[in-house]
Amino acid sequence: MSELSDNDLPEYSRSVFDADYWLSRAEGFSVHSPSLGRVGIVEELHFYSRHDRPDELLVRTGRLGRRSVLVATDDVETVLPREKRLILRADAAVTQHSQRRRR
Repeated sequence: MSELSDNDLPEYSRSVFDADYWLSRAEGFSVHSPSLGRVGIVEELHFYSRHDRPDELLVRTGRLGRRSVLVATDDVETVLPREKRLILRADAAVTQHSQRRRR
């Protein structure tokens, strides 16, 4: 399960919003990995098994954002809403996405 720091939310909302809430609103969040550093920016959320929590994230990578990878939300260890940042587990699998970006 993803971790959410209480310091990342205003006091009034700490008990209301959890990691699933923020994962479902993670478009534009930066993704970081302990082993890879900055992976990229979340461009799409893919919902398959649930309507309130994405199963995977499509992350744009590279300097120009032309490549993309898929990251399972189960591999997200920490959500930092104020920083708009997701931290992956050290052993997270980052899968190359084969679809090319449209111009």
